Amino acid sequence: MESESTRAAVEEVLTWVASGCDVLVRGRVASDAAAVLDLLQRWPGTGGVLIRPGGDLPLSALRTHPGAPRRASGPTSVADLASWLRFEVGTTHGLVLVDDPQEVDLDSLRLIASVARRAEARVVAGTGADLLADGGRWCTVLARRAPVEVRVAPLALPDTHLLLERVLGGPVDAEVTADVARWSGGVAQVVELIGRAAWTVGVLAVRDGVRTRVRPWEEVPLGAVAHLLLAEAGADQVATLERVVATDPPPTLAEVEAWAEPGVLDRLDACGLLRPVGPDARLAVDPPALARALVARAGRRRVRPCPAA
Repeated sequence: MESESTRAAVEEVLTWVASGCDVLVRGRVASDAAAVLDLLQRWPGTGGVLIRPGGDLPLSALRTHPGAPRRASGPTSVADLASWLRFEVGTTHGLVLVDDPQEVDLDSLRLIASVARRAEARVVAGTGADLLADGGRWCTVLARRAPVEVRVAPLALPDTHLLLERVLGGPVDAEVTADVARWSGGVAQVVELIGRAAWTVGVLAVRDGVRTRVRPWEEVPLGAVAHLLLAEAGADQVATLERVVATDPPPTLAEVEAWAEPGVLDRLDACGLLRPVGPDARLAVDPPALARALVARAGRRRVRPCPAA
């Protein structure tokens, strides 16, 4: 499904590319940015060669590309890969699209940057990670090209409704859509996870042909949301989020700064996992489904049974 936020991000990317800039597309999760790259590749008059991670071996992202040249014996040479990439760039409007660049091997990144520089091509990378905070291979190569950052906006309510109808296989009650939109924070993959979980455990059911809520939302298991949104988070970040959801009333910025490890708050803010709430701008975990998942996780630890004697 091509959401309005995905289309808007593509249009913004193309505006920057036309002005001669590289672009880093940031989504709340990697799939948001990947959707932008996929649509860019299919956008009329645009195209682009799309490079995805291929493993840890040198040049694996390029050698595993479906269009890359193959040798009867042994790996494809650097010269052959460079020649192929130059040809692809020349026939795809001068665009190289890199999905999850932090997972792409360093040699592939270096060759992409070299070919793009010589061909005067633009590089558009997409990720759900805070690459500047993570450092590593991205900063070593592609960040030096000074990309402009384009953020993928949350799903609008109509797109949330259409996505739920696709996931649940039929018409969805407007109240269900509004609730899921609020819980998900407009993250498409979180919308899907909530919808499937609610349907599986019987919180949603068909009434008069419409998928509607028949039991409390509190019965929906949200562990998958935590796994999705915290897949790249360190233990210190998870611990900070757990303390935030356990604090009542919600903590102030000064209170969190007092007990969070140095740099953790900045990284959580960069990933959009904290938001201000109330007139005095206290902090809450975002999206709300993640907060619920963390509360449930803490509750399971507290009631964990003692081992049998």
